[in-house]
Amino acid sequence: MELTDGHRERLRALLERERRRLQASLDSLRRAWEDAETGGIGELSTYDQHPADLGSELAARQVDLGLAQNEARLLAQVESALERLDEGTYGICEQCGRPIPVGRLFAMPSATRCARCAAGEDAGGDGHPGGVGRTRPPEEELLAPPFGRTSGDGPAYDGEDAWRDVAEYGTSNSPQDDPEAARENTTGVPPERGRRL
Repeated sequence: MELTDGHRERLRALLERERRRLQASLDSLRRAWEDAETGGIGELSTYDQHPADLGSELAARQVDLGLAQNEARLLAQVESALERLDEGTYGICEQCGRPIPVGRLFAMPSATRCARCAAGEDAGGDGHPGGVGRTRPPEEELLAPPFGRTSGDGPAYDGEDAWRDVAEYGTSNSPQDDPEAARENTTGVPPERGRRL
């Protein structure tokens, strides 16, 4: 469905209402910061306050700061959407240039990309449809065997092989930790000493 003038007006109303809500929330958070001199504890001096009290207030201020940063980011997105509405570019995907479905715009009025391009970027790809998403952490590209993943092209030395090699020299396991060894050796004498030549 194409974006009509009626849709644009309803979306503008949604965006303006969201802008007012975000601005009010930011103003409220900024007022909370006005008391930052004493850590928000309502005291004129911090001299007689226990450090843990101040730590709790500091943690609360950090949460408020994070919320304010997120609200400012969302407000910038809403204002950008309103600018695109004025310019006539609202509802067009910034990556692929196709129209963003009306349902997506009503669900997320500040959307700048269609769901397909947004899903491609969220998956770690280049954001374009058909982009290859990253399924493994980027650090693994730097790891070489024996620490990296094995490709299955033949016998490879992996973590399990390394453990077997090290375990030949002994482990901290007691007989109760290794049930098979306990079943094989019921005499209590280590196997290398109990053998007869």
